[in-house]
This record gives sequence, C-alpha cells and structure tokens, in this order.
Amino acid sequence: MISTPGLIVAVALATYAVVCLVAAPYLLTRGSWRVHYPRLCLTLWYAAFLTGVGAGVGSGAIGVWYGWQIGVDGQILADSFGFSAEPWVGRTVQIAGGVIGWSTLAIGGGLAGLVATRAATLVSSQRRLRADVDRVVARSGYRREVVAGTPVTYVASRQPIACGLTGRSRGAVIISAELDLALSRRELRAVIEHERAHLRGAHQLLSRLALLNQACLPSARAARELRRATALLIELIADDAAARRCGGADLAAALTKIGNADGDPTIGLRARRIEQRLALAA
Repeated sequence: MISTPGLIVAVALATYAVVCLVAAPYLLTRGSWRVHYPRLCLTLWYAAFLTGVGAGVGSGAIGVWYGWQIGVDGQILADSFGFSAEPWVGRTVQIAGGVIGWSTLAIGGGLAGLVATRAATLVSSQRRLRADVDRVVARSGYRREVVAGTPVTYVASRQPIACGLTGRSRGAVIISAELDLALSRRELRAVIEHERAHLRGAHQLLSRLALLNQACLPSARAARELRRATALLIELIADDAAARRCGGADLAAALTKIGNADGDPTIGLRARRIEQRLALAA
C-alpha cells in the first residue's frame, strides 16, 4: 500500500533538490563574506550540492518504487487513499504507474550513464596530463628537497609555475626555475605552503567534482557557479593556510611577483586581500 507520508517525503525531497539548484547560485555568490570566510562558503556550496543530489536521487528512488507498485496492481492506489476504482480505472492507473516507474528508472539510468561517460573522459584527460607532467619532471628536474614531509621538485622552466601533484603518499610540489630565481627563500616557502594546503585539503578532488558536474550540466547556472566558486575559494583557503604558517607579508610579496610575471589580475587581488588583513591586524 502506498503511504501518504512516503509521497510527502518524495515531494519534499524533489522540492529541496530544486531549491538547492536555484537558490545556491543566488545566495552563495553575493556579498563580501565569501572572500573573508572562504572555507565556510566552500562548505556551504558542497553541502547544498551533495545534499541536493542526494535528495534528487532519493525522490527518484521513491518514485520508481511507487510506480512499480502501481504498475503491478492498479487497485493499490485506490486502496491507499480509501476510494474504490472501476476496473477500467484500475487498469489505466496500472499502466500509468508502470510508465511513471519505468520512465523514472530510465531517466536515472541515463543520468548515471552520462556521469560515467563524462567521468571516464575527465579521468583519461587527467591521466594524460599527469603523464606529461611526470615526463617534464623527469627530464627537467634539477633540484629536489623535502619540505615538512612533502617532496618538492624544481624544474627548468621560464614560466612562473607552482603546482601540487596528488597520487603519492603525501603528494608532491613542483616549482619552476622562474619562481626559484624570482622569489626569496621565505617567499618561496610561502608558495610551497600554499601548494601543500591544496594537497592537505584534497582541493584537486573538489576541482574535479566541480568540473564533472559542469561537464554533465553545461547549461546549468548552478554548475557553472560551483566550478567558478571552487576555483576561487580553494585558492583563498590555501592563501590563508600559507599566511598562518609563513606570515602574510611573505605570501603577499610572492603573490605580487607571481601576478606581475603571469599577468593574471586575480593573483594581484589575492595579494591585496592578504595585505588588507595585515593592515587590519596592525
């Protein structure tokens, strides 16, 4: 028998999923609080995303179950709500229930297939990129050291590059010769701590999840905003972690130099954010 509370739960879950899809981009992209509390903002983004996905899956599962029940016995709907049905009504309801149940299952299967296909494409792309990076490191690495338990490799490159690599026990950090020459030892340590913060926080996993979400829903504003917010907020979180470990002045100086060399205005804005915090703390 179909229970009214079960139907209410299904509708409530579907409503919550839609609210997350619509409201999250509106509420979480406004105000300067995002810049001041990036970790909180990122947590709220992924709480809305993951619970919204879970609610959608739960609502769909309930729909499939009820559709299957109705498809097996059309009279079950009449019995559940306390009214009798004519034979033709029961048969019609039975067919409709079967259509709803199988359609919901087909949609769910299609979405699962889409996610699996997009994920396979992204994983393949990431593996090729990692193989290319490993070859560059093997060919151009000229110095290696260990900083707080994390291997750091310096590679011959004129580009201002600093990145963290996952896939090892504690990850690894790659620094280009351009940064090695341009930054002081303290500034370089701040950059390394920034990359180590990415590794500790599993930021690459979040970036891949946001990228997969957008690949599956390229036209959805929520997917675009999640990826954009993830890219910004993980950098701010890593900046804050590096500033706590090495001091904001060294990090701000390093970001300013990198921004000037790279031509990326957002890096300069991140440097000014750290400088403003230092000014307020003085």
